[in-house]
Amino acid sequence: MSRFPSSAERQAERFPSSQSSEEKIHNSLPDDFSPELIPKQEDFPDFDLENEDGWGPNKPYSQLQYLPLTSNFSKQEPIMIADWYNKRMVQRKQHLSSGATLGALGEVSGNFNLVTGDHGSNKPKLRGRKAFQVRNAQRSQQRDTLRMRKDSNKVHTGARTYGGNAQPKKNKYQKRRRQEYRARQKGKQENLFKFEGSIQIRPMWQPLIDFWLPDLKELKVKLGEWSKGKTLTKCGSANLLKSNSIFDKIRALRSVRLTHKPKIKKTIVTASEDPILQRFTDQGDVFITSDVMATLMMSTKGRLSFDVIVKKQEGKLWFDLRQNSNLHHPFVDECVANKIVTSTEQEKALKALSKEANLVTKSFQKWSLQSNKRRKNGEPCPFPKKTLEGAISTAYNYRTWTIPEDSSKEGREYTIVCRCGFDAFDQKKKPALIACTTQHNLRLSYNAQSWVKELDKSYSTIKIQDVQNNAFKYSRWLCEAALADCESILLGWVSREYESTAAEHSVLRTNTFKLQEFAKGFCHVKSMETSWACVDFIFSELLKEEVEDGKYVLYRDPVKKKLTLYSIDDKEFEEDEEES
Repeated sequence: MSRFPSSAERQAERFPSSQSSEEKIHNSLPDDFSPELIPKQEDFPDFDLENEDGWGPNKPYSQLQYLPLTSNFSKQEPIMIADWYNKRMVQRKQHLSSGATLGALGEVSGNFNLVTGDHGSNKPKLRGRKAFQVRNAQRSQQRDTLRMRKDSNKVHTGARTYGGNAQPKKNKYQKRRRQEYRARQKGKQENLFKFEGSIQIRPMWQPLIDFWLPDLKELKVKLGEWSKGKTLTKCGSANLLKSNSIFDKIRALRSVRLTHKPKIKKTIVTASEDPILQRFTDQGDVFITSDVMATLMMSTKGRLSFDVIVKKQEGKLWFDLRQNSNLHHPFVDECVANKIVTSTEQEKALKALSKEANLVTKSFQKWSLQSNKRRKNGEPCPFPKKTLEGAISTAYNYRTWTIPEDSSKEGREYTIVCRCGFDAFDQKKKPALIACTTQHNLRLSYNAQSWVKELDKSYSTIKIQDVQNNAFKYSRWLCEAALADCESILLGWVSREYESTAAEHSVLRTNTFKLQEFAKGFCHVKSMETSWACVDFIFSELLKEEVEDGKYVLYRDPVKKKLTLYSIDDKEFEEDEEES
């Protein structure tokens, strides 16, 4: 009885142990093989002739003769192509019609005569007990994943869970409510009431430079002797203040009624129209007035929209204010207006209050002066008589500051010539500034107490609240007094006698402060490094050669914290000046 050889015997017959590895390789090669036919490491050869009847070269290549897939191919021979497509996905994406196969796709194609690739049969469906086991395993896995997702989104509030079923639902709704609340709060912040700008930006204006106020707040400049400035000339005249004994007696319980005189006016002469500034054109590069320069120095503290006209002529800058500019009269609660105003009606009410505050300020300045004692400040004021009619003070100091190269941003030395005005002379016959803060309607104010009732009792708290609400106004008073070389500031507290009437006012308190006291106690300013740095940055950018000669507008955006320089036509705002 014959038996089948074992696997070990068959392996020994096929690969005898007496042969070495080299002999095995040599026996496997054909008889006509030579080592020279082994292809060298080189690039794939190029074929000049094309094979019209086949897929490969028309003649066998000697160096590629013993490599796989180098024999001649014929178009008549079938080619097996692997089917890597999912039949269900292909039909869903409409790559193939329902019931189509790759063979049908090959018949449509013009590049192939035949493509054979039959789909394998689908997997047989599980039946019986095995199918139930697989289904249960899949469902248990789905339940585990859902439970993990719930645990990851759970909000731990410390409340009772009631067996673990009620707490996830409660937390889910709490989280949803919290998200909706945050979305509403974010919408309120983004859709705040948009204040009207000081002017309407026209589409033909071209924006050139943006000065972002948060960046200007971080700038500082080295102060030296140049920051004290020099006085070029003086002109005009002003009255003397009343004695301090009169001011010290005034209290909220012993208030003084304030009489209004509508004929009181303020001289408004722009820098470009000032004949004395034009006299010093050879001695300076920037010509400006004290109210404009104080506004630019403290622009980081305010939210009030304003605009300044800038004229560049022969490389020199002239800063002017429009006749109807809102910087000529104070604005009530300008730093917290965004918390008070929520509609156009409230904004109109604040504008009406600013007109009332302007009238009260002029009346207080007139009341605090001695009508019979007037003092000359130097040469007579060269302004026209129409602008001087009804003016409280016509006294001006023309001062200059030369910023050196080491302090300037661009490393360029330039000179500022400024016309600085003040309101009166004190008892020592030195320049003084008269400031007035007012309270009108408590309903429109922000975190304010009644001055008539509480000013004597809680003066410090009322002072802090008023400074927070009007920080921009207080800081401008400080800069104007420092630029004009004043030694003192007279501050008056004026309120309505009756809250409902805007015609009757009374003086509740007056205080006289030196500049250092006023800077620390009201403006919280230790030094003027940041203020001078803001002005230096703006002037240095405008003095560059890139900014050509022409007319521009420096506009403070009412919503965004930035100053934008617009290039405008030379004839802009001329009609408004003629009408005013």
